[in-house]
Amino acid sequence: MGVQGLIILVWVLLWLGWLSLPIVALVRTRKIRKLELRLSGVEAALLRVMRQQAGAEPPVAVPPPPPEIGAASATRDSTAAPGGPRPAENLETLVGGKWVGWVAICLIFGATAYFLKYAFENRWIGELGRVTLGLPGDSRSSGWATDAIAKAGATCPRS
Repeated sequence: MGVQGLIILVWVLLWLGWLSLPIVALVRTRKIRKLELRLSGVEAALLRVMRQQAGAEPPVAVPPPPPEIGAASATRDSTAAPGGPRPAENLETLVGGKWVGWVAICLIFGATAYFLKYAFENRWIGELGRVTLGLPGDSRSSGWATDAIAKAGATCPRS
């Protein structure tokens, strides 16, 4: 197996990892959600038992169960005053949470592009490797185009 074969093997393994990691994350997120719901049920039952043992003590407020993953944006919007401005974000949160992430993504893409350019110039990656590296991008972009056409309501032929 030559250098090109090794590069192709690494690319295929990275591609499979890129496809499988979101699936693993989704499964684990569902498991965590189920465990959170079970825990909130156990806590509620424990509070009922403690109230029964205590007798006439005033009831303790039970914290609401954690919101669903998809409902996070709705909860955030409902806490803001209706019709009023949204609460201002802290500058540290804005810079640390958003800007640094975007800068890191841009740096990673830039480094990858520079490495590929350098590898092409030095013939580390030959013509077969270039075509192989281009196929996933082509299939992704054609998939995006098909989805965009379908969302627009037009029909597109599928082969």
